[in-house]
Amino acid sequence: MNYKDNNITLINPESIIIDDTVVIGKNVIIHPNNILKGHTIIEDNVELKPNNYITDSLIKSNVEASPMATNNPSIG
Repeated sequence: MNYKDNNITLINPESIIIDDTVVIGKNVIIHPNNILKGHTIIEDNVELKPNNYITDSLIKSNVEASPMATNNPSIG
């Protein structure tokens, strides 16, 4: 996983799935029941609220993502 030492907060990490190919920036908060797959990039200062399914997507800096299912979009 590409996010070690980036000040990532995983709330209830047992319920979060993150593929090894996902890149996560700094100061990101990930709430329960998030699934991050494929070539997803989460930029800095993002908060992923519960219940997202994100695949092969770019979540730009300073975004608060509510529940969604995405494949290949750019958000933010």
